[in-house]
Amino acid sequence: MADAPTLSPEVSRSVAARTLVAAARSWALYPPDHPAVAVSLNRLRAASAEASGGQIGLFPIGTLVGLNTDAIGVVTHEHSSDPFRPQVKIIRDGDGQMLEESILVNTWEPSGRGDFTWAVVEAVDPEAANIDPLQYM
Repeated sequence: MADAPTLSPEVSRSVAARTLVAAARSWALYPPDHPAVAVSLNRLRAASAEASGGQIGLFPIGTLVGLNTDAIGVVTHEHSSDPFRPQVKIIRDGDGQMLEESILVNTWEPSGRGDFTWAVVEAVDPEAANIDPLQYM
């Protein structure tokens, strides 16, 4: 029996990147505590780590992101078990005003009500936001 063909590293990274984008876009459709979501996330983590050599996360460090509060921040740390919940340095508030002092939040920490205060909802184009994320690293 012949060996199954394997994908080149470049194609594997492309497939992983597309999978991550699709997962991020559909994240809001599924409750995070659903068992099928946990299984899918574990498979997604393993595939993305394998395809990227462990060097690319869903929101890599230095990525400019928008939060559920309309604030904008820079990812400063990836959460090892939940790629959707990085640590973020908030630099622009929900009203669009730049903060004099940034606020560091862990989006993986639940509020006292059992939900999450902070959540990343999208990656933000630095040019469109007129922000250089590397300035805040």
